[in-house]
Amino acid sequence: MIYDPSPIFIILFVLGMLAIFRKRGMGIQHRLERQIAELRAERRTPPSLQPGPTADQVQMLEDRVRVLERIVTDQNYDLAREIEALRDRKADHRREVQ
Repeated sequence: MIYDPSPIFIILFVLGMLAIFRKRGMGIQHRLERQIAELRAERRTPPSLQPGPTADQVQMLEDRVRVLERIVTDQNYDLAREIEALRDRKADHRREVQ
């Protein structure tokens, strides 16, 4: 009877692949468990202790945004008016040349 070693290699290959996948799965499992623990810890901390802007900081930023919006909109209006004036001049100049 002739001994065929190929089934042993196939079994070893399958066992090796299972070990690799198990190791990867454990890494993913540990990472997910750590993320869950972090989320639970964040949920337990009171809102006053969580980092973030205070009401005064939010009000200050809102005021700044209002000022910037005013500056941008006023300048854009003036800029649009100047562009239209230049277009009108260019159109008038073309008419004079013809």
